[in-house]
Amino acid sequence: MSLRSRQQEYFYAKLDKLFPGMRRKYEIRYGEQYQCAVTNAQELYKLFDELCKKYGITKKMKVYEESCTQGELFG
Repeated sequence: MSLRSRQQEYFYAKLDKLFPGMRRKYEIRYGEQYQCAVTNAQELYKLFDELCKKYGITKKMKVYEESCTQGELFG
């Protein structure tokens, strides 16, 4: 997740309203960093991979190949 200054203000306001006390924990952990890394990213990726396999969801998009040629506009 990344937050620019105005996004950060909005995010903090929502944290204060919906999760009192959470903002302070967030500020202690991430400070003024532009991005905050997920501490368990490998575990989450493994779960994501397993769920994609289970439900037949591809993780990569096929490259788009045009199947027909476009006619000339002026010819």
